[in-house]
Amino acid sequence: MPRFVRPSWVEVIIEGRKRFASGPRTKSGTMLVQFLVRGEGSVTDSVQIGCHVIGSSHVLTVYDESGKVIHTHVTKLD
Repeated sequence: MPRFVRPSWVEVIIEGRKRFASGPRTKSGTMLVQFLVRGEGSVTDSVQIGCHVIGSSHVLTVYDESGKVIHTHVTKLD
């Protein structure tokens, strides 16, 4: 876990690479993680994951390749 915990952070583990962890600069900041894949001669979006603070809640939203919301998870902040 990061030393200074924000409402959200990301930890990435990629084969053959160093582990990477980071989060927004401010506690009310947002993140957008985009996964890209190569296939059929081009690079396309796979999914995007957004983390946002809205009021007293932390909202994580997963979008499909067309930008349609496919999952939302809401957690109350302390």
